[in-house]
Amino acid sequence: MKILLIDDDAVEHKILNCYITAGLKEPALLSSAFDFNTAKEALNSEAYDYIFLDDRFTPFKSALETLPLLKPICGKAKIIIISSCIYGQHLNSAEALGVTAIMNKSDLREYVTEALNRHQVKKADALCAA
Repeated sequence: MKILLIDDDAVEHKILNCYITAGLKEPALLSSAFDFNTAKEALNSEAYDYIFLDDRFTPFKSALETLPLLKPICGKAKIIIISSCIYGQHLNSAEALGVTAIMNKSDLREYVTEALNRHQVKKADALCAA
């Protein structure tokens, strides 16, 4: 599984890496993008299963500005908007934003250990059925 974290906070990258290392049953590759150009380069060169995008990714005010620029190059990746404050008006609906989920950064550990592990089990089942 390939995961891209797009966040300008280095601490968030360390935290997610710890959650992935400790919480996933199978190995996963976590790539980091600390700025917009690095994010674009990563998305243009690799295909990812999951993209965690910080809502307030500098220099943008919110995901409303970032998503239109990144979604065309995200491929089939599931996009999860992460924020330390998910109560902004623009974060009311994942469907309206065209993303898989919107979550509080404090809920990342639970998401990694539950949802991403389910993804790996489904993938393994599909391989066995083939």
